[in-house]
Amino acid sequence: GKAGEHGYYNCDTPMDTFASSLRFAQSVGPYEFVLWLGDSPTKYLEHPQHNQTTAHVMENVRRVADSIAAAFPDTPVFPNLGNHDHNPDDALAPNETAYLDAVAKLWARWLPADALETVRRGGYYSAPVRG
Repeated sequence: GKAGEHGYYNCDTPMDTFASSLRFAQSVGPYEFVLWLGDSPTKYLEHPQHNQTTAHVMENVRRVADSIAAAFPDTPVFPNLGNHDHNPDDALAPNETAYLDAVAKLWARWLPADALETVRRGGYYSAPVRG
């Protein structure tokens, strides 16, 4: 089936649904931190998965990063890559420096320099949680 305006079983979350969930989360906060678990919502109707490019995927990741930062400007965020935050899906190779550098730049607003170093090297990191 098609994702449609409100999504579909076994399909990426549409941006409208994601934006609605952020508004709800803001209304019941505050939070000590936010976990972003990856698999960023897509603009599915504009770029169905079979037509997505690396540029489309990075656009999705950037849009989600910007949305989370706007919704929780003073809250630490711990972002993660999902298996669909790459093109092609499930195929992130350790030597993809341009892609990982772009991800690190998006996450620099939340992560310390040493964590960004390992993001650039392999897409992973560790970082302290306050409290």
